Amino acid sequence: IAGAILFYFFLNQLGNFLERSFVKSEKYATIYLQNASPELPDAAIEVFEKEVKTFIQRVLFINEEIFILNEIKGKAYFEEHNKLLFEPDMSLLDKYDVIKKAEGEMLQFYARLLNENIDNESLNRINTLLSAVRSALFAAKSLKDIIQNVKEFSNSSTEIKYNRFKDFQMGIDKFNINLREILWDTKNEKTIDNLQNLLSKVEKDYQNDVLKTYQQVSKGTLTEIDISTAFNINKEVHDSCKSLIIATKDFLLSETEIANFNSVSTL
Repeated sequence: IAGAILFYFFLNQLGNFLERSFVKSEKYATIYLQNASPELPDAAIEVFEKEVKTFIQRVLFINEEIFILNEIKGKAYFEEHNKLLFEPDMSLLDKYDVIKKAEGEMLQFYARLLNENIDNESLNRINTLLSAVRSALFAAKSLKDIIQNVKEFSNSSTEIKYNRFKDFQMGIDKFNINLREILWDTKNEKTIDNLQNLLSKVEKDYQNDVLKTYQQVSKGTLTEIDISTAFNINKEVHDSCKSLIIATKDFLLSETEIANFNSVSTL
């Protein structure tokens, strides 16, 4: 028995050593959080907010890359934003893994904050920020899951399938432009109205695209597989955009404003 206890003691010590070594040797996925200290909660929350805003920006950029928006925005735009948000030469799936890891680092930081003397208001703010991160990550996952569908339509020699891709592509571009304006204009008194209007547009676009697909079905211009793919892309685009609105809402609004927004919206 004594031998077993001694074994587990040294095993635990070895595990702690390896964990410390691993953490020190690998790169952080977050950009700002490693410079914050949980022992200074007020300053830490400011850094946390900056990290969450960047996280949403990363998701917007990943979604643009999935829909090949370099065709519209140009190579220079993508190179500049990629340099600010990710390491050079990262694949699309690597970038998705980075934001997943970044969420984990934020959760670890949150756990360390709980050990400090943090007031309830600050704690609620951190919880809301983490909710924003979860929603943004879900938005990225929604589009990651249809990468192959998007490639199929974008590379199609069939005009109708390629045109459907261009419709989705333009929709993502316009949505991201609108959401970025809301995200960066933090002092705008119409933020709630702007978010609600954008949500209404997302719902309207979704319904219009469903109708467009049915019209193409009735004309026999899409195969059964193409029909399924078009519906799937439309649904995931809708879910992704909706999740990004939720993330931005949780990031920008106060608890009272969030409650008011939720009571009148279709979220």
